[in-house]
Amino acid sequence: MLALAWGSFRGWRAREWAEVEILVELEVIFTVLACVGLLRHLLFGWWPWMPWLIFALFALFAVAWIVFLVQGKRRTD
Repeated sequence: MLALAWGSFRGWRAREWAEVEILVELEVIFTVLACVGLLRHLLFGWWPWMPWLIFALFALFAVAWIVFLVQGKRRTD
């Protein structure tokens, strides 16, 4: 998690899309896979509200990263 945070910090400070694109792709993959893994467990059992909240946060970040990836690709095309 610290490595992802460091990469995100470096991406935030980058000036060009080419420097950030692979990081955004990594974040998309990480958050989507986290959602899939959490949802797999949440659907087959009764869970309190906290794991559902964590799932919702990962889903929100996944949508945000996907939007950033699409917008970034549009700017460079």
